Amino acid sequence: MTKVVPVQRRITALEGFVDRGPRLPGRSSTLAATMSAVIPGSGQVYSGRVTDGLRHFLFNTVMILATISFAHGEHVPAAVLTGALELPFYMGNIRGAAASAKRFERDRRLELLGQAIEASAR
Repeated sequence: MTKVVPVQRRITALEGFVDRGPRLPGRSSTLAATMSAVIPGSGQVYSGRVTDGLRHFLFNTVMILATISFAHGEHVPAAVLTGALELPFYMGNIRGAAASAKRFERDRRLELLGQAIEASAR
């Protein structure tokens, strides 16, 4: 049999969660994207996705260093090719950092919502 909780009691239980919403920890998607543009993967780390951040950092660093190495060694076609291959990964790193920050905030809101639903059902 389903437990019926009076409406007034549910409202009272939910009131405590209203003030907590604006105080939830957040991450700026603009800051995360900017951080990853400067140091690949740092925006993901800022957003709590450390493994993704390290993966982006390592891959982008290797590709950028390879491009620079080819350019200094006067292997211009190889430098252009590796640079052209690296660019979509670098841009994806920046977009991924912004998405990670948004995901961080969404997850905090969902956690609070779950807690509110659980509290109102008691």
